[in-house]
Amino acid sequence: MSGEPIVPRRLPSLELPVEELLRRARPLTPREEMLIEDLDEVEGLRFSLHSTGEPVAGSRPDVIDTDVYGAELVPGSGLAERYQPILAGRPAFISFQTAEELRYGALLRNWGEARMRKLEARIAAAETVHTGPELVLSYARLRVECQRIGHPLAQRSHDADRWVAATAVRLGIPLVSNDGIFANVPGLMVESVAR
Repeated sequence: MSGEPIVPRRLPSLELPVEELLRRARPLTPREEMLIEDLDEVEGLRFSLHSTGEPVAGSRPDVIDTDVYGAELVPGSGLAERYQPILAGRPAFISFQTAEELRYGALLRNWGEARMRKLEARIAAAETVHTGPELVLSYARLRVECQRIGHPLAQRSHDADRWVAATAVRLGIPLVSNDGIFANVPGLMVESVAR
């Protein structure tokens, strides 16, 4: 046995610097071009929730949570319509976690090839933020801060939500979500039409 210290091998990271991510962001494809026409209301429930309120438009980039991003795929989605003024023309980011959740929902429901192609095009329309050392550290810090103040986002059942929130915190931009779990999270800016 050697007396040399064990140094973990550093693998290449998919994580890009914040400046590079912000430079790569692009506005979303218009909603009409992304609809999955044969997705009915009942099937679309995974991607569509209900809310009320008046959004405010702008041009800065946002991280978009799964509920809002997925609602864009559902024809007639009230959620997508309410968030359209917030999202229109803004550069968009999604967390790797959102990409996973959307694919999981589609695979669980045995979507066919045509629907899966549209889903993949929708996922590709935003810049996906992957994990790496900086995002992992943001996630850990966020979990600690939430645990210290007793915020439910610290709970294990919200691991996926924490990844999405940590993505927005790391980039220093708002999270667009209809999920109340993100209210009052330390360091997280949230845009929501939910009340």
